[in-house]
Amino acid sequence: MTRPSLARGIAAAVGGITAAVMLTSCGTSVSGIAAPAELDVRTLDVGPYPVDPIDIHEDDPPGLIYGLQVGGLRLSDYVVDAYDIDPHMTVGLRSGSFTSGVIARGIGNDTAMTAVAKRDNMYFGFESVGSDRPTYLSTADWPAVVRSNTTSIDLMVMQFPDADTATRAAGDFYNADIGLNKNQPLTVSKYPAAHAHWRPGTATVRSFIAHGSYVVAVLALAPSADPANLTTLVQKSYDAEFPLLDQLRPISDEDTVRLDWDPEYLISRTLNSDKIGNIGYGDTNAAFGPRGIMHYMPDRAQAKKTFTAIEGVKFAKTDDALLVRTADAAAAHEVVRDRLTPQPFEKAAAAVPKLPGSACVENNTDTDSYITPKRYTCIVAYRNYLAYVDSDQLIDAHQRAAAQYALLANSQWEP
Repeated sequence: MTRPSLARGIAAAVGGITAAVMLTSCGTSVSGIAAPAELDVRTLDVGPYPVDPIDIHEDDPPGLIYGLQVGGLRLSDYVVDAYDIDPHMTVGLRSGSFTSGVIARGIGNDTAMTAVAKRDNMYFGFESVGSDRPTYLSTADWPAVVRSNTTSIDLMVMQFPDADTATRAAGDFYNADIGLNKNQPLTVSKYPAAHAHWRPGTATVRSFIAHGSYVVAVLALAPSADPANLTTLVQKSYDAEFPLLDQLRPISDEDTVRLDWDPEYLISRTLNSDKIGNIGYGDTNAAFGPRGIMHYMPDRAQAKKTFTAIEGVKFAKTDDALLVRTADAAAAHEVVRDRLTPQPFEKAAAAVPKLPGSACVENNTDTDSYITPKRYTCIVAYRNYLAYVDSDQLIDAHQRAAAQYALLANSQWEP
């Protein structure tokens, strides 16, 4: 759901190199014979962390409770982030799925916008916020950034039952928003159907437009109150977003309860100390494609570079770890060797004991980012999987990494 979530698990952590362990019928680790060149995970210090996979598919599909959230997550791979719109906007702020019951912050007044979303039968949505500098978007009254000389874009995509409903909803959102704020209309020259408005003297614009069954809303904030620059940011956002949406077939709200939300069992392979089997607050315990995971990365330039270099194919995140399925095992192990991380680090740290090929780094915690990373990040690879785990204590980071490695080894029976 839409709420700040990047602080949890994303400056994340790592577990895994190669291992094999047999499972009893009740799902716990027992004595087994390690295959050649594989590590016996019983020798690892995993601390208090679980090493057996949770069968999160026991209640598969997600059902009525989580279906709309899964629908929003489906959008994540078809929503551009600010870095896609302008490569200067490397800082990832909040991002996440939302529904008409818990509306995106950037869309406007919560009460008024929730009423529109429910009246026009919005199914689900996804919001992605980014900036060129670390900041925080204040949504009180008329939005503003708390740090001057900053350019930020909050892009929201919502699906409706059909194109006619989406067109009506775009107008309804605009009318409710401009009516509350007593703002003045703006024209987006390339997109005359866009409903845009601003408050003269402020460096903020908000715009709504229908695109097929979708409504795309843009909240853009710039260093100066220049309406031409503001509408250019809106136009660039639509230019980047519409081609992606054209690739995504709309689905009904009923379809969401049947979505195959993690066919590769990535979530149950990812360290999950609370043993939560359902998608959680802040889109934890969820699987993503290469574009979807980028919305949750604090440093999108570094993450893009790293995930491209390691040939990341699929991703999963929990509160404890970030898991990556790479194109092949060689790519995964090169990550450990080269210490490739989604965020820049300060220096190398001691590797995980008894876990050859693991790597740990010490992060710079003296940062002006509104998200302070944990002090240590560890990386491990297992076959074509790798994971990132983090902690403020090195011994805890080591235990998390060892547990993540053992969990990957114990998950080989899954598809």
